[in-house]
Amino acid sequence: MMQLEKEAASQVMQRVVSREETHRLWGLETFMAGDTKLRPHQVEAVEAVVSGLEIRSGQRIPENGLRGQVHAACGTGKTFIAAAAAQRIAPRGRVLVLVPTLALLSQTVREWREFGHAGPMVAVCSMQDDPRL
Repeated sequence: MMQLEKEAASQVMQRVVSREETHRLWGLETFMAGDTKLRPHQVEAVEAVVSGLEIRSGQRIPENGLRGQVHAACGTGKTFIAAAAAQRIAPRGRVLVLVPTLALLSQTVREWREFGHAGPMVAVCSMQDDPRL
């Protein structure tokens, strides 16, 4: 019984290593900072965002600019997808992030910092009656 468990564990590890090696070769596991590593569906989403916002040689920026949206269920890592896409698109540039709530603002700052964004962040809020602001 113990030998079967060891063999099964070895096969699982070989599959995991193979998947990670494949991602490394294709440049899909490059979005890491600290202990944060994107899941395969997040890597796919980042690639779609970067591709969708790419301006190819000879192409002009549309008059209304470039925009994109990521639609995904709660808890699937949209904040990390945004952080990774921003890191790919503008590694040293500025990024404007608009969120509808202070809770989401806090989450965004916390998770982007965890992801490795170390530059200054500026928050603007229209709430006037909150004594914390």
